[in-house]
Amino acid sequence: MSSNSGATYPANLGGLPPPSGVTPNFSNPYSIAPTLKAINIVCATLTSIATLVRIFTRLYIMRSHGWPDYTMVVAWAGYISYLFAGYSIYNHGAGIHQWNVPIDDLVPFVKASTNALLIYCPTIVLAKLSISLQFVNIFTPERDAKFWMIQGFIFVQASFYLSLFFVTLFECVPRAKIWNPTLPGTCVKYQGTILATGIFNMVSDLLMLVFPFFCIWNLQMPIKRKGGVSAIFLVGILALAASMLRVIYTAINNGNPDATFTLTQIGECSAGELAAGILIGNLVCLPRLFKQYGPKVKRLLSKYSRSNLGSERPREKGSFARPRHGPKPSSWLQSQMLESQSAEYLELKDRPFGAAVFPDSSLQERQSSVSDTLSGRPRRQIFSEPLVEAQDEEGVLRTVHVEQSVEHV
Repeated sequence: MSSNSGATYPANLGGLPPPSGVTPNFSNPYSIAPTLKAINIVCATLTSIATLVRIFTRLYIMRSHGWPDYTMVVAWAGYISYLFAGYSIYNHGAGIHQWNVPIDDLVPFVKASTNALLIYCPTIVLAKLSISLQFVNIFTPERDAKFWMIQGFIFVQASFYLSLFFVTLFECVPRAKIWNPTLPGTCVKYQGTILATGIFNMVSDLLMLVFPFFCIWNLQMPIKRKGGVSAIFLVGILALAASMLRVIYTAINNGNPDATFTLTQIGECSAGELAAGILIGNLVCLPRLFKQYGPKVKRLLSKYSRSNLGSERPREKGSFARPRHGPKPSSWLQSQMLESQSAEYLELKDRPFGAAVFPDSSLQERQSSVSDTLSGRPRRQIFSEPLVEAQDEEGVLRTVHVEQSVEHV
């Protein structure tokens, strides 16, 4: 088997010597990749929905947009790109202990990992920039101390992640030495950079979580409203939790050569930070969306609920239910005759020959016949040559061919 670096290795050689007493398993090794893939799919779905809600609310409801919207949409696109770049590493041992990964998979694993990190730097700074600009619009109508605090925060964030981007880009000179240590050149100690980045993210996420609560609870508004507005920013706890996990995993695995397993955990924490940041920035638009469509949805659900309750009312006892509308029938026979007449007409009116059976000229006579029957007077059959329209004892109108007249008393 030949690797990308040009060296040839045995087919059963892992990327790392296994621990004592452990036999490498290349066919069906233990892997956390399926779980991480499922988490990424859920996060990508939620962030995509939140971003679409933001775009719809801004363009079609509020009809105003600006830099907070532009930067957040680009951040969402960067997050999706980060997931796609990271997805390729799952084909080269990500989430698997390195002694169970063939050595030829290490080069593409390292290449994909460094590319994903280069996408991460501008994506995270754009997400935090969008949230910071929204803080400016919401909490600092004037250029007071809070305004300049946010401006300083933006400057520090941009400076740090810009520096991280170039450190990642020029980690080794030449760059190919990152995945081929045998090449001549120099590299920086990047493990310390990973830990420093995790600590910086944790502190910045904590500040971005505390700042809106400090501003909200100092506003002159009812406590209930304060709680509702604060709930939107509680999603920031997810970003803080992801950054804390990243610091923990980085500290525990500091110096661990099992890169395919440990770096995958750290990368997943970074993806969680991005997803939480995008959700926080987009959920700010939800109150405006609910204000626009909440009452309409509520009325629709109320109408649907009433219609269901009406359709589920129990029918009255007996073989047939009493009509809900119209006058109350005076007898069971009258009820059956009315139902028979109505059913017969509804059944025949869609047929092509219905007009021949019930011509317009006989409508008054049919109504008179039914009236006589209901009042108890003698009922006379209506004759025609050769068709006759008759009503039998069950109250059903029929057409027959007769040659004499009969009266029923």
